[in-house]
Amino acid sequence: MILKRVFQKPFKQQMLFFFVPVTVASVLIIGLYSYFFETNNIKKNASYLMESTVNQTSVLLNDKMMTLFSQMINLSNSAAVNNLLLDGGSSGRADNFDDLLACYDSMEEIYQNYDQVIDSLYFCNNRGEEVKYFTSDVPRHIGLSLSEWMKKYNSSPHGVYWLNDHKNDVFQTTTPHRVISVFRIIGSPESQSAGILIFNLSSSYFSGIFDNVRISQNGYMMLVSRDGTLSSSSMQNQYCLTLSAVEKLKEHFGTNGSMDLRSVTNQKMVVTYHTIEVNGWMAAAVMPESDLLSTSSEFKVILMVLISLLIFVMISLTGMIARSISKPIEYLSDQVLKFDGGDMEVSFAVESENEIGVLSHGLSYLKRAVTELLAQVRREQEQKAKMQLLAMQEQIKPHFLYNTIGSIRQLVNMGKNQMASDLCVELARFYRLGISGGNEIITLAEEIDHAHSYLEIQKVRYEDDFEYEFDIPQEIAHTDMLKLSLQPLIENAIYHGIKKKEGIGTILVSGEKQQDRIILKVYDDGAGMTEDELQDLRASLALPPEVSWTRHFGLRNVNARLKLYFGPESGLEIESVKDVYTQVSILIPLKKKAGGSGSHA
Repeated sequence: MILKRVFQKPFKQQMLFFFVPVTVASVLIIGLYSYFFETNNIKKNASYLMESTVNQTSVLLNDKMMTLFSQMINLSNSAAVNNLLLDGGSSGRADNFDDLLACYDSMEEIYQNYDQVIDSLYFCNNRGEEVKYFTSDVPRHIGLSLSEWMKKYNSSPHGVYWLNDHKNDVFQTTTPHRVISVFRIIGSPESQSAGILIFNLSSSYFSGIFDNVRISQNGYMMLVSRDGTLSSSSMQNQYCLTLSAVEKLKEHFGTNGSMDLRSVTNQKMVVTYHTIEVNGWMAAAVMPESDLLSTSSEFKVILMVLISLLIFVMISLTGMIARSISKPIEYLSDQVLKFDGGDMEVSFAVESENEIGVLSHGLSYLKRAVTELLAQVRREQEQKAKMQLLAMQEQIKPHFLYNTIGSIRQLVNMGKNQMASDLCVELARFYRLGISGGNEIITLAEEIDHAHSYLEIQKVRYEDDFEYEFDIPQEIAHTDMLKLSLQPLIENAIYHGIKKKEGIGTILVSGEKQQDRIILKVYDDGAGMTEDELQDLRASLALPPEVSWTRHFGLRNVNARLKLYFGPESGLEIESVKDVYTQVSILIPLKKKAGGSGSHA
């Protein structure tokens, strides 16, 4: 409805209506594309830098953890630890004390070398012997339940485990220490000799490493394991990942990549992660997407100013172009309206050498020729249609008259004057109905009467050679029908069907109304046709009327006239089986009325 109203407006307004939105939309699309292209480049560069930073950080963490992991393995494999795990044997208490002292000295040496990383060291066996090293505070309690630890951690084939950031429960101090633990369980609950060696690494040391890594204004680093996470101390709470986001990140253990997750405040966070080889944990860089776009704010302002200027210039140019084009068109339009109103003195002259000038010249020529040309075409079409109808009608009338007169002559020669007289009466009635006051369209009831007269004529001639019956519902009796449609079909049924059959034949003329059409059928149980003969007949009906065809004249004529009056959906359909039957159906659609529109039922 809106477009319909727009198309009714002057051409200038139409141009402005369509071109201004298109121009604005084009500029906005280009601007948005430029903005998103630049933003995408910023994201790519930031992603590359994040990936590089995460890779370097993961390498650093791997070196630190691998070094301490190696120290823990070496200590667990030392002679002192192995001796402490033995069940005494031949060794005395003095040797046991020496082993405890040696183990302590080794712990002290390791701590001195890595005092910034290591928080505390602890060893115990299943006989209750302990070696511990801790220098920060005076613990309130030191120790653990070896059986509980061995029961809880029993899945590693080598007995080595890593625990992410947690409270140091082995060395319980007034101020709890947060540590990352790597430990080895030696033996099993069933073993006579078993023990555990724990290296507690300072969580603050690793969070300090993360604090020194610059991701973005609000970005931060994380250390992610299956049992927990450790984030840099600079992380702000609103940018903390949700638990579900962390779980989703954990699904990618053992891989490297990047993904988008949500913070607890539902902000979009870009996460780049890399696997640490020593324990399979992840080093992850987390950055709010808003930080990525913050660098593009200046570009956005400049782009908006340029887009505004460009839109203003394009709208101004569009208005100027619309005026220059619409002015001569408006003039020609006014002149056409005058010409349409009967003013034959209008002038379509426009001083222009472009398409408007061509249009002006064409309108000037059409002004002289259009009236005469349309009248001539109309006369030719009307004359052609009338000549075609008259020619086809005149073709069918002599065809029937010739056959009927021949029948009368034959009866006279046979001395059957009364039958000849009756035949003349039926012939007169046949032609009276056939003339129909000069109308080409009659009712179906009149056409049935016409066919009935013809059958009575032929009944007189052939006596008892055939029987006939009409089965036409009263509801379609007043349907519009093309005259002289049934008679040629009945004639064919007699001459090409019943006449070639031994015994008495039957002709049935029936009709029915379907949803969108009327179907009339002429059925005979005569000689029928072979498949080749049937295909030949159907091919002849498919040819246009002007094509010369020496056979099937009557059927072709009826088929052509039906299509001319009722349209291409009308016509004849033929079914036949050799020595069984032939049925010719007339299809008349109810969509169009002959010579006009609307239903003709």
